[in-house]
Amino acid sequence: MTGCVLDSSQGEDVLSRSSDLIFSGDLTKISQPQAKGQQRMFFLFDHQLVFCKKDLLRRDILYYKGRLDMDQMEVVDVEDGKDKDLNVTVKNTVKLISADGAEIHLLCAKKPELKQRWLRAFSDERQQVQHDRDTGFSITDMQKKQAMQNVSKTPPAGKPKAATRPYYDLLLRQKPSALPQQVIVLAEPKRRNFWHNIGRLTPFRK
Repeated sequence: MTGCVLDSSQGEDVLSRSSDLIFSGDLTKISQPQAKGQQRMFFLFDHQLVFCKKDLLRRDILYYKGRLDMDQMEVVDVEDGKDKDLNVTVKNTVKLISADGAEIHLLCAKKPELKQRWLRAFSDERQQVQHDRDTGFSITDMQKKQAMQNVSKTPPAGKPKAATRPYYDLLLRQKPSALPQQVIVLAEPKRRNFWHNIGRLTPFRK
């Protein structure tokens, strides 16, 4: 399994805002001001997009590099060719633009079909957020606390039988000197209610 390291100095825990891992995969990220392509592993949750860098020697290890607030981003389907904002030639690309226009990120997929899958994922994320707002879905402080307490528990051997899609590890609140590392594994069963969704955030150790 793959781990993504986040330390407490780099923002709130994923659990504080999100309850669902919607999609993930490798993309080339091009951002201001360098406009230089960077290979990153992206995890799209409801409300936020987390991206990590793969270790050069251990490709199964990821290092946290940042996150984008999807509540503040517009998703644009970019035609192949030269992008006028960053003045670079792109292919199979999705553009994320902040509401105030201060941030522009180009995310380039390897194949056209993968770009379309990401576009669907971004659409699914917005639909899910809107559905949660319409239905009044929210995560209580007690539920967040319970989820974080579960991180430190030793899980049963093997994978949960309820899992229907791949699992992903996320190492939360990892300080440089903190040992051992804590692992949260995120799965993607269908969304019903919080305690069903928290199954996607059930901790397992490697």
